[in-house]
Amino acid sequence: MVSNIDKMIESVLEREDLMKELAEQETYDDVYDFCSDVQSGYTRDELFDFLDSSQDEYDMDIAKLDKEMLSYVGGGTSVGGQALSAMKIYKNMKKGPTIFKPQNNNDKF
Repeated sequence: MVSNIDKMIESVLEREDLMKELAEQETYDDVYDFCSDVQSGYTRDELFDFLDSSQDEYDMDIAKLDKEMLSYVGGGTSVGGQALSAMKIYKNMKKGPTIFKPQNNNDKF
């Protein structure tokens, strides 16, 4: 399951067109449908639990994310934009130390 989500995240973050399309998704169902079309093999709950776990570990103030990512997000607050930000943070976490500070964050996706 995690490996399929990881493959999907890598695929989305490697292609600007997919990042833009994900950011435009308006509902959780839309986000799941989009992501499972990119790479299947996980449930809706597994996807959002996985993304939530990435967000909970790091500061997720979307206003602090880079301008490139925000250029994909109309208004910066769509469900798809939140998913994209979580994916970018997850990818950065895998690489090592990030610009985000660890903290207890009870905000949900």
